[in-house]
Amino acid sequence: MSEPINLTFSYSEKEYVSGSRLLYARIYHTNFYFALSFIALSGATTGFLLFGASFLWYAAILVGLVSLVFALISFNSPKQHYRTGPLLREQLNFEFSEDGIWFRAKNIDSRFEWSLYKQVLETREFYYLLYGKNEATMIPKRVFTDAEEAVFRNLLQRKVTPKFEVFGGASKQTNELQSEYVPNQPLDWR
Repeated sequence: MSEPINLTFSYSEKEYVSGSRLLYARIYHTNFYFALSFIALSGATTGFLLFGASFLWYAAILVGLVSLVFALISFNSPKQHYRTGPLLREQLNFEFSEDGIWFRAKNIDSRFEWSLYKQVLETREFYYLLYGKNEATMIPKRVFTDAEEAVFRNLLQRKVTPKFEVFGGASKQTNELQSEYVPNQPLDWR
């Protein structure tokens, strides 16, 4: 059994917004909606200029505008969350151990079981511990020493899931560790 990993940090607005936008792009497909709005609005404009007014072009404009609004809302909401959520600006403390996660902040002292988390997503800047449909605990990699990060990664791979997804160009070391990982439970062949 390894020693618990204690991490204490605060998010900067820029860090929180960039980390959340990456997660939102994955969950809400923000980039798809920006592309859809561009294609629909470009197509509608071209159609109007070449072929004149038609119901098809009005429908394309509607699709483009709705897609654009959805993309802009999901793109801007992390900044709004950071500015209106006092917890995101406080100093946060996480203790990760074999028994679970202990989370502490100004008015919070909570323990979580590892079973809360269903998947791990790793990027170059963050670890996202995913729970629920759209929720994640976002841990910045800058708070780790190299030794702590190796122990943490190993703990995540053993406790959370064999599905340890690398997203957005995480380190080569991560890819090597991921390929070496063997689950400690036999496969269910039912």
